[in-house]
Amino acid sequence: MVPGLLAHAGHPVGAAGLDDALASWAGVKNLEERLVSGRIDPIVLAHLRRAAPPRD
Repeated sequence: MVPGLLAHAGHPVGAAGLDDALASWAGVKNLEERLVSGRIDPIVLAHLRRAAPPRD
């Protein structure tokens, strides 16, 4: 779910992994202080869901 949302938001998970892709996206959105390795903050997830275009 999160990798797909990141890809739709323009930050696909690459060789560096999910944490790096999430950190890249969160840095653009000023949410980097809410990141914890291996977990996702509910507020970060809500922002990510809004950033990704709706699925059909």
